[in-house]
Amino acid sequence: MARRTLTFLLMATLLVAARSGLGADILYDTLNQPVHVDGNFSDGVWLALSFRTLHSTDSLESVTIALRNPNFLSAGSIQFTLFDALGPGGLPGGAIGTPLGSVAIADISTNAYQQVTFDTLHRPVENDTNYWIVVASDGLSGPYFIGATQSTGGSTTGSSGFTMSTNLGVNWNPASTSFLTIGQVISAPEPSTLLLGLVAAIMVSIRAIRPGSSTA
Repeated sequence: MARRTLTFLLMATLLVAARSGLGADILYDTLNQPVHVDGNFSDGVWLALSFRTLHSTDSLESVTIALRNPNFLSAGSIQFTLFDALGPGGLPGGAIGTPLGSVAIADISTNAYQQVTFDTLHRPVENDTNYWIVVASDGLSGPYFIGATQSTGGSTTGSSGFTMSTNLGVNWNPASTSFLTIGQVISAPEPSTLLLGLVAAIMVSIRAIRPGSSTA
């Protein structure tokens, strides 16, 4: 009875984990690094953050980038969009699907950097592949800031750094790691990868039950 009860509970945990994104992978993370540069951006001037998926990556789940509204702008918005890296030299090529999300500039902090997050994205991506998160504004009457760091801390494995476009993404500057955008990119592993790990945990737990253990 104890074995059946444990199996049921662990299987329920597996289902909850699969639905909640347990086992998510951090593909890029500089959120805890100090801001060394206030990146100045405006309509038509875009920033792109590079990240690389893992061998087990199945979907993009969450994107966070640090923004600030120092000029107290009240009209316009900023949106994040997933781009492939099929442009010249691995630069942003084309947008993949609809924007990941959009935020009104009036909702961005004027005093300190605000971590703007779009999550529960469930956006399919290929594994072992480079992508870009493009940040672009529309309808702004002045510039806004995107935080950047010179710190080598955090997790940026496989990232090409950042790039900028001053003509609405028609052309991009060479990618650079001299500064890193303050942000975070999180993915979910392939269901089979998560499933195998949880099944293994279940089997170990079942084997650990000794005959004659309590059925309560």
